[in-house]
Amino acid sequence: MLLAVLVSCAAAAGCASTVRIGSPEHSCSPGFTPSNEQGRITAQQRGPGGGVQWGIYPNVPAVRYVVDVFVNNRRFDHKDQDYPPHGSVPASAISSGDVFRLEGQAFNARGDVGIFFITCKAA
Repeated sequence: MLLAVLVSCAAAAGCASTVRIGSPEHSCSPGFTPSNEQGRITAQQRGPGGGVQWGIYPNVPAVRYVVDVFVNNRRFDHKDQDYPPHGSVPASAISSGDVFRLEGQAFNARGDVGIFFITCKAA
């Protein structure tokens, strides 16, 4: 089941919203790119034995992004930056049946935060 992608808050500073996308049963291959008015998240895998490429593509401004990438329950990567993040998990670090999970936060200038998750299973 795919829901909304990125969210923003129009209320007072400190607002937070959470969006979850995909599931451990959802395949990363060939990929999916759910989107809404806030932006899109991509996760792609060419097929069995391939790495997983991912990216965050917001339509709303943010001044900071904090993202953690997990393979099963092991943190593979961490990013804390002022531009939309993207990256990949190489084939050597992910096996067929492993669960890819990205957890992230996007902060706007007022301090509002959008929280997003994406999960899929490696082919």
